[in-house]
Amino acid sequence: HYYNANGKFTAEISSGPIHYKDDKGQWQDIDNRLVASEVAGFRFRNAANEFRTHFAAGSSGAPVVKVQSSQWSIGLSPIDAAPVAGASTGPVMLYKGALAGGTADLRYTVKNEGLKQDIILNSYKTNVFRFRLDTGGLRPDLAQNGSLVLYNSSNVEVARAQRPYAMDASNKFTHEAAFSL
Repeated sequence: HYYNANGKFTAEISSGPIHYKDDKGQWQDIDNRLVASEVAGFRFRNAANEFRTHFAAGSSGAPVVKVQSSQWSIGLSPIDAAPVAGASTGPVMLYKGALAGGTADLRYTVKNEGLKQDIILNSYKTNVFRFRLDTGGLRPDLAQNGSLVLYNSSNVEVARAQRPYAMDASNKFTHEAAFSL
């Protein structure tokens, strides 16, 4: 809420978080732009949020992307990726031609509440994409709805990847994609 000069209040409403509490308990603006990472093995990270998302300079690093909070860390690496350089724009990291023998792009977008992964097929063929998931000691499980859930040692859910789906160039949507462990 803001107190206006005329004595009235103004409320700013959002459907999701736009601020986070820093390690000193102060509210800060979320900033998903990618900036230089200070962590060895990574080139970029998101600027400001309660979690950090780090990206490798290329698609063949291990891990290519790492999401971490003060209490957990998750790494993800494509298996058999072509060694291509990543390019960042705003909150997006793109590894063009990294998958399926160079015919698919791997794109990550940092969101206020997490990370979105897109695999963009540049030509149609049946594909299986495999990734190494470094859970940092978290326990992975597949939920009944098809999402991937990660639990800490107290069996508390700390992260979730929604059920995968596919959409073609004409926006036809299907859930004929799945996680497997």
